[in-house]
Amino acid sequence: MTEVTGLRPSPVKWLGTLDDRAQKDLQAWLNRMPDSVRRAMNLPD
Repeated sequence: MTEVTGLRPSPVKWLGTLDDRAQKDLQAWLNRMPDSVRRAMNLPD
C-alpha cells in the first residue's frame, strides 16, 4: 500500500489550466481573504 501525504498540485500547472475568466475570479476571491490567511498561505499582498 502506498501512502501519499502533504502533496498538492503545482500552482503553475494548475493555474495554467484555468481560462482567463476563471483566473480573474480566483484572483478576486484571493483578494477578499484576510491578510492573516494570505500570510499563512504565503500569498503575495
